[in-house]
Order: sequence, then C-alpha cells, then structure tokens
Amino acid sequence: MIRRSNRTRVAVSQRYLPHYRVRFFEEVGRLLREHGGCVKLFYSSELGKVDARPTWARRIKGWSIELPLAEIPENALFAPGLVGHLIEFRPDVVVLEDLSGLANSLYASLYCRLFSKPYLIWGLGRVPGKTQSRLRALLRPFIKFLYSGSSGFICYSSHAREVYSKYGKPTFLALNAYLPRMDAEEVGGVKLSIERRYREDVIRLVSIGAFKVQKRFDVLLEAVSRLSDLKVELHLVGDGLLKNELQRQCANLDLQDRVFFHGALYGREEKARIFSQSDLGVMPGRGGLAIQELMAYGIPVVSGIADGTERDLICNGQNGYLLDKVLMPEDIELRVRQFVSLGPEQKRAMAEQARETVLRTANAVAMAEGFVDAIAATARGTTVTYEPAAEQS
Repeated sequence: MIRRSNRTRVAVSQRYLPHYRVRFFEEVGRLLREHGGCVKLFYSSELGKVDARPTWARRIKGWSIELPLAEIPENALFAPGLVGHLIEFRPDVVVLEDLSGLANSLYASLYCRLFSKPYLIWGLGRVPGKTQSRLRALLRPFIKFLYSGSSGFICYSSHAREVYSKYGKPTFLALNAYLPRMDAEEVGGVKLSIERRYREDVIRLVSIGAFKVQKRFDVLLEAVSRLSDLKVELHLVGDGLLKNELQRQCANLDLQDRVFFHGALYGREEKARIFSQSDLGVMPGRGGLAIQELMAYGIPVVSGIADGTERDLICNGQNGYLLDKVLMPEDIELRVRQFVSLGPEQKRAMAEQARETVLRTANAVAMAEGFVDAIAATARGTTVTYEPAAEQS
C-alpha cells in the first residue's frame, strides 16, 4: 500500500454518474477523509437509478451530441461551467476521463496547466479488438496534448496498463469494479447456492446487459438454438431498443419455451433470485462489469474480448471460458457443451473459483484503494511537468 498524503482535495470529471459507481466514490471519499482529504465528482447526467444526489457530487449543465465511433456510438459532452467549479473547489489533484470525455478533459487540462495542478487520466486504454474510428485519427493531436500534460494513468485493467505504459508515464491499476465486498452472510448465501446447483439435468444459462448491438445477444440466441439436444434454458436480464427484435428472433428459432426475458433489474435481491439458480454465464459481446457481477454469485462465465477486464477475471477452464476473439454461435455452443460434460463437483469447483476471484480482487473497495493510491503517489510529486507523450500507433 502506498503511503497516502494528508488533506488531499481530489476533483474527478466524468460525463456521467452511473448508479453502479456510487459505492466506489463513497469508498474513495472514506479513504481520503481518513487523512483529512475529500473528493468532489463533477458530472452532467446520471445513468440508472441514483436514489439521492450525494454530497460528494456536483451536477453541472452540459451539452451532448452522439458520435458514431466505429462499432460503438459515444456521447460527446461539454460542460462550459466545469473550469469555474474547479477554480472554486481548488483541488490538489484532478482525475480526468479518457477519450470518452475528451472535450471536458481537454478543457479541464487547460485549467491544470494554468494553475500547475497535476492530473491523472482514468480509462480502459483501447478496447481489445475494437476498430479505430476515423474520428479518433482526426483527434490524435488533441489526444497527444491531453496525454502529454498528465502525471500518469489510472487503469481499468491490466490490459489498459499495457496500453498506457507505452506513453512513458506512471501507470496505476484500479481494476474496474462496482460491487462492494460481500459480508459474511452474503458469502455464506452464495456458497450455499453453489452447493445446491448442478443436481438437475437442466443447465440454466444467464446473461446480463442492455439490449444493444454491441452486446450481441442475437449471437447468444443462435447458440442456444444449436443446443436443442440438451436441456438448456437462457435467462436474460436487461432491456433496451432491441428487445422486440430479440423476441422475434426467439419465435423464429422456436425458443419461446427456453428463453426468459426478466427485464432490467437493479435491486440486489431481484438479481440474486435469478443468479442463485443459474449455472453458467455467457457474455457474447462488449462489457466487463457484468462478468464480475455474475462471478460474484459463483457463476462461471463464457466470454470473448470485452473491455479488457475479462483478462483479469477469467482463467480459462478454471473459473470460466475465455477466448481472445469475438464470440460466434459455434464458440458459445462448444463451451456450453464442455461445461455440460463436467461432473457436478467439477462444475461446483469452477463456481467456487469464480466467486473467489471477485471476492479477492474485483470489488469496489479494492478498486477505490488502487484509485486512492494513484492519487497519493501523484500528490507527493513536487513539480508538474508537461512532457511529450510517446507516440503509439
């Protein structure tokens, strides 16, 4: 653990405050307060259900426009009042969003340069296998400017750390997570559910996420249709614009009796009722947080390339199945059949390994500790220098 500085005031600039980040920022605030410091998040919109606006967050007005960045659209957001709030808050260290928040991050970096404030860039590097957009190529000079002034990078994953290390700046790992550490009662409940599984012939698959193109649920449905000789159910937790299309695909593939749509669930008890009876998770497209949520409930996961965190979470054949490629229906079919061929005790061993992985390394507390350690190391720096970032193709 890095020795933490006293009374460090930390400003974080993000486009959004997602409901799943509340626990993380609360833990960051707690760790900083232990040494007389504090955190203030500046954001422009909420994602999901945030029960009450936290005292450590300030919502500021921003203008948003959707940009078609390769296969995954992004919202570019600019908040003209951001620098004014930074001047008022007077942070010692600023944490800026990477390319997804480029407009605000560039704006805030000018404040940091003017007032000699160190800033860190927080992100996932480059998503594995993602095609570089033409827009990113056009923005390369602005990205270089942002990176050159930074004091380092806070990395969502080991993959992100490899990407950022090529720029010649310090890198700090804070594995992307959002679940709190489970207490003894919750751990006991998950262990009990694992012991009760794998006593039936039916294998219950589960997947979670918004019904968007990049999540590739259509590929998962095609895979289930190839498993007609097995007693397999698929439980989908999520909602979105593609729901009707996916339901029509189920009808066309004659899967109405095998695929169950549960809608978007946010409560832990609601999710636990489904996850406690699920045998194997499948994530056919992008996304890393869903992987660790399933693994936290002792569910081994089948995944291809996602956001980079999958490489820190899944050990192929031990707590799930990991392929370094975009999953196709035949890939999912093969891994499900491999799992089905295991004996009950082998399945439970994989489930226990999945649970242990998240319990040990992928939770909001561990992420907050890595985040605050990065801030402490940066706050102890005596000067702020603006050196060119190394070129990366």
